[in-house]
Amino acid sequence: RKIKTRYARNWVNAYPEAADELLAAARLKAEQELQQERLRAERERVAGLRHSVLAVLAARGLAVSDALRARVEATDDLAVLDGWLVAAATASRAEDAVR
Repeated sequence: RKIKTRYARNWVNAYPEAADELLAAARLKAEQELQQERLRAERERVAGLRHSVLAVLAARGLAVSDALRARVEATDDLAVLDGWLVAAATASRAEDAVR
């Protein structure tokens, strides 16, 4: 363990610019991976909300037209989907929930 630590310290001291570049590249990669994970999580949440809106409407026995289903499936806005989900729980018609 001491050898590895000493070697790394000596390398950083001998090549400070290369060490900075290596650290910058590692940080950039980590940031990109984090951003990709956030995007993936948001896509999953959008997909879940879309499914939930349609599932609540179906569970309540409300007719969902192909056009209405397509509108729900085309929406990416989390706030809109949240609102539709709440409205789907109490609407008398599917069209009233998805406005």
